[in-house]
Amino acid sequence: MPKFKTFFRVDFADVDHARVVNYSRLLDYFWRIEEEMYRSLDIPYEKLIYERNVSFPRVKISCTFLSPLRFGDVVEGVICVSRIGKKSITYRLSIYKKEKGNKNLKRLVCRGSITSVCVEFLSMKSIPIPKDISLSLLKYKCSKKAC
Repeated sequence: MPKFKTFFRVDFADVDHARVVNYSRLLDYFWRIEEEMYRSLDIPYEKLIYERNVSFPRVKISCTFLSPLRFGDVVEGVICVSRIGKKSITYRLSIYKKEKGNKNLKRLVCRGSITSVCVEFLSMKSIPIPKDISLSLLKYKCSKKAC
């Protein structure tokens, strides 16, 4: 099953007074992973907004938190597209922490899903997903339970 993966480190600014990544930052990580997936498809999000007047605001987000992340941890972000509708898309995401000392081991930190609606950016009115985008997203199509 095809899925997109990206890697990054936890920044100091992401850690709260409890010395762990605050749950709200994990949703920012979801956004970061999604944006990198679009970039991998040669659809940079900034071009969607500024050149094509298209955006995908969230209408539903769910997330299950399982394990903490700390400053300096290496994160593996995984995303796949579980549903492509006429005007909306549902993604499944997982965030893993790479275990120190063993590059092959990782721990699931959180998993969730995001449903976004395609809109005309300036008016925020829903529109059909442009065909080239929906066709490109098929590269990362997965089952509804995957990722």
